[in-house]
Amino acid sequence: MKFENKVKRDALQRLEHAPKRKGLSQLKKYLSGETLSPKDAILAMCNTCCCNYADGTVSCELYACPLFQFMPFKDKPQSERSG
Repeated sequence: MKFENKVKRDALQRLEHAPKRKGLSQLKKYLSGETLSPKDAILAMCNTCCCNYADGTVSCELYACPLFQFMPFKDKPQSERSG
């Protein structure tokens, strides 16, 4: 088995019981070998970068990221985080 496939399989197993957040289904599709649309790839990457939005569905505030303009929660800054 290729190393890349093992990494994807292990990641998919870790996500099995993850709470449902924006981009999670797209990430699971990618790890399962499906081809993603550009929009779905962005959602999956933001989900990965933000650790499945473990701190809530708020902006990552990574303004230097080239994907930030597409970030699903860019209009909700961390200062508005509940809790």
